[in-house]
Amino acid sequence: MFEEMTTPMLDHLVEVADRAKVRGTIVASDQRRRSKRTNKHIVTAFTISAISRCVKASAGPLVSLEDKLDITPPHKRSVRADLLGREAHTIMGCGGNWPCWIAVVEGDQRGRGYPANPDSFDAWFRGWTTTKGIVVVGDWREEARNDGALEWLKRAAAE
Repeated sequence: MFEEMTTPMLDHLVEVADRAKVRGTIVASDQRRRSKRTNKHIVTAFTISAISRCVKASAGPLVSLEDKLDITPPHKRSVRADLLGREAHTIMGCGGNWPCWIAVVEGDQRGRGYPANPDSFDAWFRGWTTTKGIVVVGDWREEARNDGALEWLKRAAAE
């Protein structure tokens, strides 16, 4: 009986996630990834600061990377990269609720001279990753932009 009640709900969640293009878990958290001693998978998460509205970079060992849909209504989508912080056992979250402009690449790329303006960053990113051989772990920038993540850029340009 429990299966009969949950199947329609699970089917609905799968349908909503599929429509929203939710990618699921890209990198799963585990005990090895939550330890600075064993996790050497350094990544840089590029996001946009809500305060300065500029691209910012956060780097550290990657604990997890998820594009998920909340199972409770209203089924909000979120994209989140969790990195180990400087302090032991601290986790720094990058990303947030959809539409979330975020790109995650391998290595500590904070000092690479990336453009702070999101439009300039988008134009620069593809050439940079290709010519420098940077491995992209996850990239939601274009999809988020299409879903209105950077509408404030258009408003600022019009003013």
